[in-house]
Amino acid sequence: QVRNGSCARGIGLRTTPLPEIRGAICVDTLANQVVKITPRTIENFFNRAIRQLAHSSIFPKYIHAACDATDLETTKQFKGCGAVTRERKVKAKGYRQNGELKAVKVTIYGWKVWAIYELNTGIPLAIKIDTIEKPDNLHVLAVLEQAKENIGPKSTIRSLAVDRGFLDGKVLFAIDQQGIEFVGF
Repeated sequence: QVRNGSCARGIGLRTTPLPEIRGAICVDTLANQVVKITPRTIENFFNRAIRQLAHSSIFPKYIHAACDATDLETTKQFKGCGAVTRERKVKAKGYRQNGELKAVKVTIYGWKVWAIYELNTGIPLAIKIDTIEKPDNLHVLAVLEQAKENIGPKSTIRSLAVDRGFLDGKVLFAIDQQGIEFVGF
């Protein structure tokens, strides 16, 4: 079952080749079960796993890190997800104006994940999950505090790279006051 999967549902509809090893359950079944786990449970699981890694001394004494926020899009059927309306360029017949793609407003449902990564290994130091409509700079200080708690006394975050979504004077001042050098990109 691990090599071939437990069912062949949807194989005939695929437009891409099957992976060499499909897994024990089909992707749809996995997705339908994963969404039943609360965001807090996922946060706690990952942050506890990161603390275990730090306890095993896999992180360097001085850490150079990066913070990023990523949208996880779903549909509105999932309880607790947020919604945000954005413009998307549409590439379809009848949607061109003066040779340009037409921008249409769409509502996107889902969550946003904030993560701080150790730059050399790419291993996350902490994550935070909230609804998709929240601004990028909202949880950066909370996820930074979680990262410091996760790595414990064996390591110290020396610098934090942030992109333009995090460029907020109060947030950057608070990072600076903790003795962490920040770099915007």
